Amino acid sequence: MTVQNFNSYIDEKDLPYIFERFYRSDKSRQNDGKSFGLGLAITKEMVDKLNGEIKILSNKDNETIFSAKFH
Repeated sequence: MTVQNFNSYIDEKDLPYIFERFYRSDKSRQNDGKSFGLGLAITKEMVDKLNGEIKILSNKDNETIFSAKFH
């Protein structure tokens, strides 16, 4: 399964932390009460529980790709 997000770039230094709970790559953004930084952490946990693996690729052409593979 692959999800591609255009006009989105995640800096290479943030990639190792992107699946951690409450992690925000853009520290300047205010929490508007609608986002808690849990979505990717929950997704990773679900994929892990199903014996899968999830990867993320992001490039400076403003494209981010999440892929999950299930065994």
